[in-house]
Amino acid sequence: MPLIPIEKVSPGMRTAAPVVDGGGMLLVREGAELTPDILERLRARKVSAIDIVISGQPPSGVRTTPADPAALKAALDHAFEKAAQHPVMKALYDAAAARIGRKA
Repeated sequence: MPLIPIEKVSPGMRTAAPVVDGGGMLLVREGAELTPDILERLRARKVSAIDIVISGQPPSGVRTTPADPAALKAALDHAFEKAAQHPVMKALYDAAAARIGRKA
């Protein structure tokens, strides 16, 4: 399915793939009918394009918006703040932090 700029998406269209933000948070599930409220929230989250269902065309895949590495790091720190002392959780945190650093 084609990736359509959000300014050309209309209420009533359906998503062909999940819409996620730069941090991987699901904003809209695959197959959801877009409403004016959903479109407004996506614009507020800086989503620039959405995979839309158009019959006869294959999906182009999951799309993400660009992520701010500092925001990702802050979310990671918050998620692991109470578990950072556990060795396994520390290893997971370190791996995720290294991946964020590579994407910056």
